[in-house]
Amino acid sequence: MVISAIGMVTSTLQKLVHFVYKDNVTLNLTHMVLEVSICATSLLFIIMYSNKKTNPLITDVCSPYVEMDNEMSKNVDHMYTMVNPRAGELDFKLILSVIVVQSCAISIMMLQRTAYLGELIIMLTQMQAELLKFFSTFGIIIVMFVFIGRFLSSEIKEESSSYL
Repeated sequence: MVISAIGMVTSTLQKLVHFVYKDNVTLNLTHMVLEVSICATSLLFIIMYSNKKTNPLITDVCSPYVEMDNEMSKNVDHMYTMVNPRAGELDFKLILSVIVVQSCAISIMMLQRTAYLGELIIMLTQMQAELLKFFSTFGIIIVMFVFIGRFLSSEIKEESSSYL
């Protein structure tokens, strides 16, 4: 999540910098809102994960039956607190669900952009074919004019002029 948050923050800042310093740049407001919401959700997840308050219910109940060292009991308590929050604490399941929905939405937007790129590639291929047709049609005429011009130039150079 930390890497995701850093990536989305840098992506958002990059778009804002391009918008401010470049001409003829438009921002996709939906995409920007989605990226900012991913940043906010990632920040909430990081805050929730770094919360030091734990619920020791599992270790208290299981300690007579299962032997756990101090590090393992801290991890179990921390995970239990994340999965089963107390009143007023952030809900891990809700944040995880929001992250999944946001990731799906950003993936759909990227796929739409990929489809647009495919259309551009098809258009470029068609332009290349049209350019090839243009040069094959008018190239023959241009080559003929160059060939006739060279031929006439050599004819003019070989014949003597009669008006001198």
